[in-house]
Amino acid sequence: MDLKKILTIFIYLFLGINVFLLLQLTDGKRNNQAQITPKTLVTNMRDDNIEFDNLQTDQLTGDYLGGNINLQSWATNRVDQLKQVDVTFNDSKNQLKARLKQPVSLAKQPKQRQSQLQKLVSDSKYVLKGKQYIYDQKLTEQANLGGTATTYVVYQQKLTNDQSVGADGKLILAINHAGDLVSYIQTYVNQVQKLRDPAALISEQMAVATLYQYNEIPNNTKILWTKLGYSSLMHVSDNVVLVPTWLVQIKNGKDYNLLRVNALDGKLMDQGR
Repeated sequence: MDLKKILTIFIYLFLGINVFLLLQLTDGKRNNQAQITPKTLVTNMRDDNIEFDNLQTDQLTGDYLGGNINLQSWATNRVDQLKQVDVTFNDSKNQLKARLKQPVSLAKQPKQRQSQLQKLVSDSKYVLKGKQYIYDQKLTEQANLGGTATTYVVYQQKLTNDQSVGADGKLILAINHAGDLVSYIQTYVNQVQKLRDPAALISEQMAVATLYQYNEIPNNTKILWTKLGYSSLMHVSDNVVLVPTWLVQIKNGKDYNLLRVNALDGKLMDQGR
């Protein structure tokens, strides 16, 4: 049985379980809870001193995507191309760790530095399939909130008509305190294919309202940005199902949090995906 058939079966099983649970929940609340619209929730958010820009209500569509995440299965035969790095694979075989044989000194000016990094990422002597990744400024900023001596630069894999925003299909570059590129960690989704016809997605407004409704956005919070991309719904052996996902970065006091909502069904997602 091919990859598409296997993952499609698991999708329908997953959806069937979720529909059953949703019906159970709906039956329990139908008689005692009035329907609350996203517009009402947005009004309530402003009353709770939650800061945010105008939230889009555009109706978009997206796909279920499937692929293989066993990076070692195809990368082993190509490691010899990586002339400038020493490579190891983690135990799950889904992650490649590389350390540069000779650290690369980077420019201090941000635009020049980014240009240098783009050339390195696109060079097959440094990164396998590097041209399939794009720089993500928002996720780079999020990755550096910890304030460590190491600076991280995040690239995400380009998929069929969008990009990954999750742990699968990610390239994280590490720059030391001296401003030298010293290492990176890479994951990759191979053989990406659509598993079902395009489906309607929840809007940006609905995603934020959902997080608020489930108490994920406290009072006096600022919503810094939102982003739509693909992240992992579930893993089946070495295969993965990816779904459109809304990312919502919030700040409350000194604390930052990156939240995820499944853009197909509006359910909250594991923040590690």
